[in-house]
Amino acid sequence: MTGEERERLLRLCEQAVNEQDSQKLLVLVREINDLLDAKKARLEKREETPRSGQDC
Repeated sequence: MTGEERERLLRLCEQAVNEQDSQKLLVLVREINDLLDAKKARLEKREETPRSGQDC
């Protein structure tokens, strides 16, 4: 996760904590989920890539 993505995630979380409108909260939560899903996919892809010297 880049610094910019991390900042965006933190901003979205702060907004979600304070949001009173359920529809706006849902939009924020979806954006948060999208960022976290992208991070998870990058981590899983990185784990699938074999690293030299660690095959034993």
